[in-house]
Amino acid sequence: MSAENKPATAATVATSAKPVVKNERGAALDLLDIDAHLATIPAEARAGVMNDPDRIDQILNQLLILRQSSMEAREMGLDKDPVIAREMQIAGERVLFRYRMEKLKADIQFPDFELQAKEQYAAKRAEYMTPELVDVSHILLMPRHDRSEDQLLEEAKSIRKKLMKNPAKFADLAKKYSDDEASAGTGGRLNMTPVANFVEDFAAATAKMKTEGEISDVVKSSFGYHIIQFHGRKAAELKPFDDVKDGIIVNLKAELARSVQSDYVQNMRSLKIEADPEAIASLRTRYGDLPVAPPKEERTPEAVDAAKQEAKQDAKQ
Repeated sequence: MSAENKPATAATVATSAKPVVKNERGAALDLLDIDAHLATIPAEARAGVMNDPDRIDQILNQLLILRQSSMEAREMGLDKDPVIAREMQIAGERVLFRYRMEKLKADIQFPDFELQAKEQYAAKRAEYMTPELVDVSHILLMPRHDRSEDQLLEEAKSIRKKLMKNPAKFADLAKKYSDDEASAGTGGRLNMTPVANFVEDFAAATAKMKTEGEISDVVKSSFGYHIIQFHGRKAAELKPFDDVKDGIIVNLKAELARSVQSDYVQNMRSLKIEADPEAIASLRTRYGDLPVAPPKEERTPEAVDAAKQEAKQDAKQ
């Protein structure tokens, strides 16, 4: 069991018993109530959650409402209802199941995974490659209601013609013409971007470009028409083992933990079970019968034709 979820000691309980908040009807919360609520949140996220005064206020209010309503439910004797009592029991069992899974994980004696990590690194090199990056600028002309597809293409060709005469004007023309608001202000520059981030047609065009300052043909994509200027490329590279080792080992430990927990559950499923066939069969009708669907109306071909003719007449009117 992780340190964050260890059972409270007697000293902790004594310290935590003092109410943190209490409403006028007597519902109160102590620190253990807060600890129990936060136990469902990943340990690494708790500090961030509880560093926000508004979030703390929200949590305390939610828990007070829960505590007040459950007090009233007990005063009404609702907890004495056999089904409700059993539902409460099952809810508690779900909590204990979660802690049993955590205890299984905490009890694992993890081996030294470094050798296995090296083997995985060598066998799955593609997973540890940096992405191919390309540094380009672009001018994008997007479809608009006031210009046709042909006009859009002619405008893109006209801009490209200007650029072919003077490629150094690319940034100025991007600021003037580009419809890509995210990059127009910086002269259309996209800087080093993973090729995988581009739409297919744009990526295919950049793949053909080799020379710094090169201007592409007009490229059509799902966004519109592009003119691209090439600045450079950085090929995909294998990350050093030391840079990825810790992440690989974390994943290997998680895989082992999942395997241990899965084996435990499978062993539970393999336990011999004695069943009451009659009681199990009764479950099919214990909660009522399925509603009977009304019979589907059968329409003759003549009736279908008549309905079509009627619809045509309504349309003419």
